[in-house]
Amino acid sequence: MTINNFSLEELRNAIDVTDKEILSLLETRAELAVKIGAIKRKEQGEEAVYYRPERETKLLKQKVENYQGILPKASILQVFRNIMSCCRSLQKQHVIAYLGPAGTFSEMAMQQHFGPNEKTLATNSIAEVFTAVEKNQANYGIVPIENSTTGVISETVDLLSVSAALIIGEVIVPVKFHLLSQTNLSLAKIKILYLHSQAALQCKSWLIKALPGIKTITVSSNAEAAKLAAETVGSAALAGDLAADRYQLVKLVENVQDDNQNVTRFLVIGNEAVLSSGEDKTSLLMTAGHTPGALYQLLKVFASLNININLITSRPKQQAWRYFFYLEIDGHQQDVKIKEALQEIGKLSLETKILGSYPKAIKH
Repeated sequence: MTINNFSLEELRNAIDVTDKEILSLLETRAELAVKIGAIKRKEQGEEAVYYRPERETKLLKQKVENYQGILPKASILQVFRNIMSCCRSLQKQHVIAYLGPAGTFSEMAMQQHFGPNEKTLATNSIAEVFTAVEKNQANYGIVPIENSTTGVISETVDLLSVSAALIIGEVIVPVKFHLLSQTNLSLAKIKILYLHSQAALQCKSWLIKALPGIKTITVSSNAEAAKLAAETVGSAALAGDLAADRYQLVKLVENVQDDNQNVTRFLVIGNEAVLSSGEDKTSLLMTAGHTPGALYQLLKVFASLNININLITSRPKQQAWRYFFYLEIDGHQQDVKIKEALQEIGKLSLETKILGSYPKAIKH
């Protein structure tokens, strides 16, 4: 008899048997992870590294690409991320810093990348995330670098220029904003709107049409906006699903972002360099001289070696009218042609800083 001929009761019994097999396999995997952790502690002591971004990313990509079943690949990715997170926490529970309070898109990025089993440290600013990692108050941090609607997050680029922390990963998070309030208010009865500056930019057209002339108060994060809306009668906030759930707010209007494909890319920062995963990026800073063609000569290095530049942006230095350039290029700094390019850039640039090589985000 094949499964196609099973009765409802037989199908349910088959699911029960399958679940027992899954649990047994999960236990085996957990035991293997514990043994690996013990070997690392014995051989490497306090210097042991339990989170290996390049290995985890490579394994996750392989599992998603090789899976040909009926489940969505995004679901397979989530399942294995959570399995890895659970097993990693048996070796060591890491502390992950992110821009708080609870309910921000930064927290969502942290959960998506690290899973549900790490300790968390909510900070009041992006700068505090960097400080927590630099001072070993957190093992890793999550910081926003780029939004598909508003572009590069300048504060993060500026902090990278002065921080000793390295970029070790990236994660892409869909960003959906909702108009949230304590109760089911009509839009006309909203007196105050709390929002983050990025929310104001990413929902600009909708705000002009739906809430013209509304009194707005800019706060440090989307979750802070939701928190204040939960405390203030007659107010509303622009924030995401996680904030709505955390502060038990009503969604007055859903998906008010101007671009329905709106996403934010976050960087993972840490203190250990990452090996090549085979599909990597390298981020760096460079400063061109004040001579004709100086920037062209720097960029020509990448073109001549057929190296793709994913992102380039300029930021002012502490000297008036002086700028540095932030770049993200394809490849790992240990790749032959990337190493060659960086050596040449070091000769041509007034200043060069390699911020890290890291696996590209998994897009599913």
